[in-house]
Amino acid sequence: MNGEKKQVPTPPLSSGKSLANSAADRVPATAVRDQLARVVNSPGFVSSVRLCRFLTHIVNRTIDGDIDSLKEFSIAMEVFDRTSEYDPNIDAIVRVEARRLRAKLKAYYEEGQGTVDPVLIGLRPGSYVPVFRWLDAQPAKHREGIWRSSATGPYMRCRVAVREHESGAGAGLFL
Repeated sequence: MNGEKKQVPTPPLSSGKSLANSAADRVPATAVRDQLARVVNSPGFVSSVRLCRFLTHIVNRTIDGDIDSLKEFSIAMEVFDRTSEYDPNIDAIVRVEARRLRAKLKAYYEEGQGTVDPVLIGLRPGSYVPVFRWLDAQPAKHREGIWRSSATGPYMRCRVAVREHESGAGAGLFL
């Protein structure tokens, strides 16, 4: 790399916006690798070789700019030693382990050593491409979209208004 600092591209959100606010917010590859080392050496991860291997694989592929290879089939073969006969309809190993990884990462950043870490490594539901973000004094601001289920979307809220029906026959709910 000839002494250049490699900047890790920030994967886009489903809305098309990047998780980072600007190019200045991009997390350098060295900071991501340092954070990866902290995560995989933490008490919650060190005993799970499979999750460490999975996280290391997806982080390294993303740093290398090879996010197109982060598909269920290729992860099954490269991380979980499945053969080319792998059928995701029969064997859900990648989806199951991705769910476990998301839960472990969430616990690490919310309850474990990650509460004071400088970089967040997150994995959104429905994706095997990790996101990297600098953390600051308001960590919840940066984490809120990482752990939320893609089915619920960001801050799904509804308003409930209760009005009496004009005939006086009780109240109705209007959403």
